[in-house]
Amino acid sequence: MIYSHFSSNKNAMHIASFCVSILIKTNQSWKIVHHLLSLGEEIIVSIMKGRGNKTKIKHKNTFYVNILADEILKISNVDIKIAEQLLLDVFAEGWNIAFYGSKFYPFQWLNLKNQAPPLFFFKGTQNKNVEHKIGIAVVGTTHPNVNCVEITKELVTFIIQSGGYVISGGARGVDQIGHDTAIRCGGYTQVILPCGIFHYSISSDWEEAIKLNKMQIISPWLPSAKWASQQAVRRNLFIASLAKMGCTLQPSHEGGSLRVARYLLSCNLPVFVHEPKHHAKMLENHPNVLPLISSDGRLNYSLLESAMLEAKSIKEKSMGDLFNESDRSEPLNKSDESDF
Repeated sequence: MIYSHFSSNKNAMHIASFCVSILIKTNQSWKIVHHLLSLGEEIIVSIMKGRGNKTKIKHKNTFYVNILADEILKISNVDIKIAEQLLLDVFAEGWNIAFYGSKFYPFQWLNLKNQAPPLFFFKGTQNKNVEHKIGIAVVGTTHPNVNCVEITKELVTFIIQSGGYVISGGARGVDQIGHDTAIRCGGYTQVILPCGIFHYSISSDWEEAIKLNKMQIISPWLPSAKWASQQAVRRNLFIASLAKMGCTLQPSHEGGSLRVARYLLSCNLPVFVHEPKHHAKMLENHPNVLPLISSDGRLNYSLLESAMLEAKSIKEKSMGDLFNESDRSEPLNKSDESDF
């Protein structure tokens, strides 16, 4: 299924194939596809019919049109056919596509503007009850110790019972424990992948959870895209932008869970931290960072409850430039704890 604002299923399939062929040809240049989608359906169809012919494209923004015409000139009918077959393979596996601003596109991502994916692939829909719940990022090390595993399970159980849902990255360790616990508790959880759907194996338990509307898996990347550091960086932004607070367990160096925390803190949203190590110890000195474990060694229930109550009153707002480095996405360190 293709979710978009296009007038017909036929147009939706043609435009989706066209956009995917551009992403393949440009190595996932979102900028080009964003420009294309901004022109509107009628002009997109006109561009597709007269590929590369700038004189046939009439639009007030000639700069966009000229850029697009140069790029589109490189797209052949063979490229579009390949993209169309790719989409058919994706649909056959039970995946869908959501375009920017369509029904299943997260409204929080609209604030990210040019950093938001112009389209993404997903399996499972967002539970209607989630609209009245608090999205909480639960992220952390891929190698949790026994104590951390138990704390993660206890934390997620509390989140679900208190009216929240879990957002994470599907990586081994804390991420997967959080997703699994949310499902077992009868809650809802979202997975944001740093790779294409053909490079992520979904367990039978998760497939069942998707059918029961307890889980949604999203990939903003081409289905054939392998894990890449730049994708992991942006994936962390997408997780953080969906959440109103965060919990990071045993974060260390400059990795994924630390980045999620930094993104949330830049929006003055609370972050609970458990056993930060190495570079992540910088979190201990931030005024919005709260201890996940109280002085008596138990989960900090009172602070968590207060933070969740306050989060319910927070209005959605733009997260601004969270990379703090213009539009540049630098590679992560070699040992990112959110890697697969």
